[in-house]
Amino acid sequence: MNATCRIVVKHSDDTWHRGSGTIYKIDKESVYIITAGHLINHSALSSVNFYVDGEPYPRMIAVTYQCIYKADSPKRFFSFLESGNRDFAIIKMPKSQFSYFKKSIPKPIPLANDILTLADNGTIISAGCPNGDWPTAFIGHIESAKTNGLYFQPKPHQGRSGSGIFDISGEVIVGIVLWRLPAVGYGINHRQIHKFIKEHDDKNKQKD
Repeated sequence: MNATCRIVVKHSDDTWHRGSGTIYKIDKESVYIITAGHLINHSALSSVNFYVDGEPYPRMIAVTYQCIYKADSPKRFFSFLESGNRDFAIIKMPKSQFSYFKKSIPKPIPLANDILTLADNGTIISAGCPNGDWPTAFIGHIESAKTNGLYFQPKPHQGRSGSGIFDISGEVIVGIVLWRLPAVGYGINHRQIHKFIKEHDDKNKQKD
């Protein structure tokens, strides 16, 4: 669970939003985290916290980040569906921010290959920071695997928006937690995430 982080953001209405994210990629200079778009704001009053090797709040590590990609992020679930499920963001941090880690930077958890097909009743694992606390994990199952998202059990607690959803091995990301609905949890799947990352990469190529 070391790749899981807590994200705290102050929004324009002076409210603090707490959610979760997962390191999915590291390159020579930066660490990349995927999370929910509705959580992210471009405010300077933001932080990302890692709880390394089970160290609780007093010893957590706070680092700043840069949002490098944000899809649409409507505040209501049905508006979100109408927008094409574009509740997603990528944030980037320099490796230098991790100099306080006792060991190495947490190992990233990669996205599942986009050819992977998820099935109804399939077992999943999710790790996040419920209520802004340190990370915990749960084992659940897919209620319904749609082309445009995942309905799953159990329903996520507040603070788990942006949490990674993993396959039963915990070795690849198959989705991101987004919403707590009355009966189930809801998130986007790995194919949608691949689509957003490609969209971001294509925009960068156009700039070059």
